[in-house]
Amino acid sequence: MASMTDDAPTPTVWSRMLSAGISEDAIRQHHINGTIHLDGAAVTDLDQPAAPPAVIIIRPPSR
Repeated sequence: MASMTDDAPTPTVWSRMLSAGISEDAIRQHHINGTIHLDGAAVTDLDQPAAPPAVIIIRPPSR
């Protein structure tokens, strides 16, 4: 029996945020604001791989 992950695409920051219920507009705005972080590093590409256990955090904007 094949594993469920054999043909599954690698989750991205974008796909994981959508799966978490965040709207496309909100994701785009957070990206523009530079508030999305993956494992502590600012996200510059929403299509970068983000397979669990990677942690995505939306931080408050810098002032």
